[in-house]
Amino acid sequence: MFRTSYLHIVMLAVLGQMFAIDANAQMVGQPQPMYGDPSMSGQPAYGPPMGANPSYGMPAPMTMPYDPGMGGYGGLPAVPQWGSYLELEATGLNNEAYGQGKVFVPMWETQNSLNFLDLRVLGNDQQAAEGNIGVAYREIAPSGLIYGINAFYDIRNTESDNTFHQGTLGLEMLSVNWGLRANGYLPELNAKAAPQFNTATLQGGNIVVNQGLEAAYAGVDLEYEQKLFGNGGGYGGCGECGGLYGGPQLEVWLAAGGFYFDAGQDNFEHIAGPSTRLEMRLLDLPSLGPDSRLVLSASYKYDQVRDSTYGGSINIRIPFGPQRVTRGYSLAGINRRMVAPIERDDDIVTNAGAFGANEVAQYRDGRTIAGVSTIDAKTTNPVTTFNSVAANSVIVVDGSQGDITTNGTFSMKNGQTALGGGSSLEVQGASSGSVANFVASGTRPTINNSTTNMDTFNLGTTSNANIIGIDMTGGLNGIFGNGNQNFLISDVMVSKASRDGISISGNSDGTVTNSLAMNNGLDGFSFDTMSGTVSDNTAAGNTRVGFFFRDASGTVSGNAATGNSLRGFFFRTVSGKVNGNTASGNQEFGYHFLGTVSGNVQNNVADNNGLNMNGNDDGFFFNSGLTGNVSGNSSSNNGNAGFGFTSIDTGAKVTSNIAESNTDSGFVFNLNGGDFSMNTANNNTAMGYNEFSGTPSGTASNNTGSGNTGGGNTFSLP
Repeated sequence: MFRTSYLHIVMLAVLGQMFAIDANAQMVGQPQPMYGDPSMSGQPAYGPPMGANPSYGMPAPMTMPYDPGMGGYGGLPAVPQWGSYLELEATGLNNEAYGQGKVFVPMWETQNSLNFLDLRVLGNDQQAAEGNIGVAYREIAPSGLIYGINAFYDIRNTESDNTFHQGTLGLEMLSVNWGLRANGYLPELNAKAAPQFNTATLQGGNIVVNQGLEAAYAGVDLEYEQKLFGNGGGYGGCGECGGLYGGPQLEVWLAAGGFYFDAGQDNFEHIAGPSTRLEMRLLDLPSLGPDSRLVLSASYKYDQVRDSTYGGSINIRIPFGPQRVTRGYSLAGINRRMVAPIERDDDIVTNAGAFGANEVAQYRDGRTIAGVSTIDAKTTNPVTTFNSVAANSVIVVDGSQGDITTNGTFSMKNGQTALGGGSSLEVQGASSGSVANFVASGTRPTINNSTTNMDTFNLGTTSNANIIGIDMTGGLNGIFGNGNQNFLISDVMVSKASRDGISISGNSDGTVTNSLAMNNGLDGFSFDTMSGTVSDNTAAGNTRVGFFFRDASGTVSGNAATGNSLRGFFFRTVSGKVNGNTASGNQEFGYHFLGTVSGNVQNNVADNNGLNMNGNDDGFFFNSGLTGNVSGNSSSNNGNAGFGFTSIDTGAKVTSNIAESNTDSGFVFNLNGGDFSMNTANNNTAMGYNEFSGTPSGTASNNTGSGNTGGGNTFSLP
């Protein structure tokens, strides 16, 4: 697919060739009037120089530079009159910015006609790119007008990462002072998926999904341009003839037209409206030589789909090729118009939005959503209303009417979702499978549970239940469940429960993410055997433990335990992954692993833990045999050792951990057959490495450190 880097490569290559040729360029002789130029006295305004006498439509007579001693123009070969050029353009609009490169390459010409290639690449600031390959034919008619026809192949990669192909046909009629152009565009007309435009909305008490689609538009555009001003000048000092340089010329042009495009697809509106463009052209720049130009333009167009589009651009033309070396004069008059750029819509016109047909919404596992109900502070009995809703329903809990007060329990059924106002639920269309977020109406709610012996939410033994975007205070547990499967607790805040913020007993498999449990009577988060994911949660200021696991057989990642009265994290066993968590400011251990750890404990941080009145607790403490992997962890400023291992057994790896500035030793351990390597201990109050068994076994190497008060800055085994 085309990318803007390709444009840079093309530009550099062409510029290198151009300047290499230009280095040897010399101006030749006096001005030679070109076919179609009203120039020297005695020459016709249209037609060949006197004495050449070609037939119309035949190749131009070969002439030599003007020489008074030879009686004017002779019959020796002359160079082609129309040359190649590169145009570089930067455009800034109110809705996008883009850069473009154009290459104009003549292929064949006669005295009055020209075939040429037109190659273009474009890239914008929204990751879209386009390439255009065109062939064109222009001919100067006996009337003095240019008639032209062109055909292009276009390919576009859109912001939605869809690729569209298009063929176009253009017609032109140009004079020295005006021009008329029409273009027709025929792309492939099948709509393609644009997932970022998928929507899910509430209609008639049910959620419906509309698939995001993108389509290319077929259409036409028409434009008329008129020269408003021209100051003459140029090579030879004549606005209509060629010759030696006489100063740059200034022209002002105004163009106006309209366009109509239609996708031929249901729900896609047609795109139609007016357009206008004002250009100031500075021709024959001294620094770039004959046939160069600088164009400053402002443009505006409007349609009912894209609204107003306006902005400006700067374009510079850099001629290249043999004409710059041998012709030695600039084009003027009708000959200059023969190399005017083809004006067309370089973008394949596309439109994207939620244009798919209405589809019944499903949960992501394919279950149909039974319906949508709402409770708020004005609901007469919110608990009774909630508990009467059918399974697989969505219950919107809206906080826009104030806090919801209860002295009972919201009991979940299988497949239900309790969705806070303003929060979103990911759903999919029943037909297309298009995924979209349904955003609940209203604002985020707070539920105040005035009883201390009843849970605020009870999942029971349900499966596929979700609680999303709700704050709750009080109650026995904020959320309680038993052996729940495929559940989701997301973006929940639980505080001041008499027991745990969130407590799931039994063997459970679900997701708890992006939630906060603070100032609860026991633990912030409590799980028995959790084989799902607990990620990106925070437990702060809880009376006992931030995160409690009897067995972490799933993934525990990205969580933070801060300022809890006992441990930050407590694990009886770990058979899964404990990765990327942070424990700071907890009164006892940062991480306490009571039983066997056979899984991975990696890239966790323990800082300023164990600073209660006893001051005897480690950043990481492994109370039983370790057979898993402990690597990449950091432990600093804790009240006892950075890392404490009762036994590093065969199969275990303790590698690349860092212990710094702890009150006791950096590492206190019994190496009992495992691998202990590449660890670092710096500036600990006791030893860097304290292997207490006296008879270590296993492997140990590259363990380094410095500044430890009690020594032991290194540890290795032969």
